[in-house]
Order: sequence, then C-alpha cells, then structure tokens
Amino acid sequence: MADSTIEFDHFVSILGWDAFSEAVSLQLLASSNNVVILTEEEENRTEIRGAFSEEQKDSMQVFSLHRTEYQRMQEIGLGATRSLFLNLDTDETNLITILRMKKHFPELEYMVVLSDEELEETFQSAGVTYAVSKLNISSKVLSSYLYEPDVAECTEDVLTATRNGEDYDIQQYRVTDSCPAAGESFLSVMQTLKSEHRTTPIGLEKPQGSLNKVPAPTTTVQEDDYVLLITRGSQEDGLEEYFGTQEGVLNGSNS
Repeated sequence: MADSTIEFDHFVSILGWDAFSEAVSLQLLASSNNVVILTEEEENRTEIRGAFSEEQKDSMQVFSLHRTEYQRMQEIGLGATRSLFLNLDTDETNLITILRMKKHFPELEYMVVLSDEELEETFQSAGVTYAVSKLNISSKVLSSYLYEPDVAECTEDVLTATRNGEDYDIQQYRVTDSCPAAGESFLSVMQTLKSEHRTTPIGLEKPQGSLNKVPAPTTTVQEDDYVLLITRGSQEDGLEEYFGTQEGVLNGSNS
C-alpha cells in the first residue's frame, strides 16, 4: 500500500514501535481490524512491515513522522482513527504528547499502557480514555498462575485473539437491526447462542452506558447494545451472520 495517506475507512492507530507494539498489532489484525502504525524512525519502516505476513500487510500501513508533525497527521487522515494507542519511551513522553495532540485532535480516544501505575489518575485527567498499568496486568496474571494455574491458562487463552478454530476468545458484537436478539431477553439470547452457536454470553453493554457483567435474565437486549461472549474460532462465521456484523467496536460501529 502507498503511504501518502491512510487508505482505510475504519482503523486504529499506534504511535511508537517496539516488541509490545508488535504484539498489540498482531492481536488487532487477528481480530479483523485495520492498523496504522506511526514511527519516528524512518529505518523502522522496513522492520515493521517485515513483522507481518503478506495477508496482514493488506490491513496495515506504516508512516514515518515525528509526534509533533500535526499538519502531516492531518494530511494523512489520522483524525479519522477510531482510537490512538501511544507507546513512546516513557510515561512522561506519552503524557506530554497526548496533551499536545488533544489541541489538534480533541475527538480522538487516547489509550496508553503505563509503567507507573500511580499515574493512572493523571492520565485520565488529561483526557485519556483508557490508561492501564503493565505491572498491574502482569502481576494479576502471574499471581493467578501461582495459586490457580488452570484459571490463569484459561484467562490467557480467552484474552488472545483466535488463530484457529479450536482457540477460545472473549468477543463483543453489536446488535444490529437485522439481529434476531433485538427485543429478546438476555436469557433468551443466551439460550439461542448456547444451543445454536456453542457460545456463552457473559455481559451486556448499553449505548453510552456501563458494562453489565452479569445481566439479569429478564434484561431486554436492544439494537446497538453490545453482547460480550466466550466462543471458539470455529463459531465466528455463524456469530457474524447472527449479529449482522464482525466482532469488536471498530467493526460493529460501522455496520
């Protein structure tokens, strides 16, 4: 793909490149998302593209630009991104970059992974949509492995995008106007998904509302709700047909 402008209608963006950015990119691509990667090092472009298969390259683009090149960002179409994940050298650099970028891109959703978990409130006050700590996440997984290893293994499995029909994954699907779940109770939707798609619903999110992790059986599922569920890779085609959209907020919001 040419790199003069972003050629996707719907995409997520990553600013900064390292092994962690690569891992995040691979998960996004495995979940049928388009990914735009921004690197400040021109020499990184070849390395970045070399990290992906030929098929994956059809769903990603790489741009070389500095984090202060706001005009260039506008020119390539970065303002249309669904969300921007910042993964620069330090928490301080991420914070300063977000504060400056918000003056030019106030509507974007900014996401960051923190090295210092005590800065979470600071980043949220700066307008970051999601700020999570690497230490907090890794410590929870590690401690789980120490005293309930089977639970930890299952958790790691469902948090990873499916790569084959046997993999399990936690996914979310928007209830479109063509989805038979619209107007049904959560219990009815659960029974249908279990019996017809071997899938277990675990949560429901209303538009502009909070996530209900354990919906009451009588809760009405409505159009534009998101159903969270645990499923296997082999069931994804059937689920996409049932919901009328692909998994995820990026795909669901544009169906």
